[in-house]
Amino acid sequence: MKNVFLLLFILFTCACSTQNSENTLLLGGKDKLILQSDIEKVVEIDKNMLKEYESILNINKLENIPLHKAVKTKDYTIYIGLPLNSTFDSIRAIFENGTPGSDLKVMSKYEDLNVYLAPVFNQSSSRMYLFMMVSNKSDLIIRSFNENIAIAKITFIK
Repeated sequence: MKNVFLLLFILFTCACSTQNSENTLLLGGKDKLILQSDIEKVVEIDKNMLKEYESILNINKLENIPLHKAVKTKDYTIYIGLPLNSTFDSIRAIFENGTPGSDLKVMSKYEDLNVYLAPVFNQSSSRMYLFMMVSNKSDLIIRSFNENIAIAKITFIK
């Protein structure tokens, strides 16, 4: 009888610890950033990353968007910011840059880095994140910008 309970306990433990095959980073609530499991790794934010992030925000006239999460690869870094005291309309106005209806994304430069910025919204829940991708490889940033990967990488769950 003890063996049966032990076997059931082991099976239950194994079943509960099975990982989801989708590699994701929890952003808040049930919102997730989808990661490429073979190359993208969540990293602890250091001073240099914070300085880079804040400098890019400043040159793009963005404020009150603290750095929330960071993901690194050998070719690029993804920063996820949390807009504070910002509304959908205030963020949209910055990104539309005087052109209403334009895509809410921007490419810019910071020192020798190429930057792709995009706010990602869930209007039904009023949740939003700032997606920032930084790389010294311009072709990577241009492709990511054109494919609008920010929208594809962040998922909102009700």
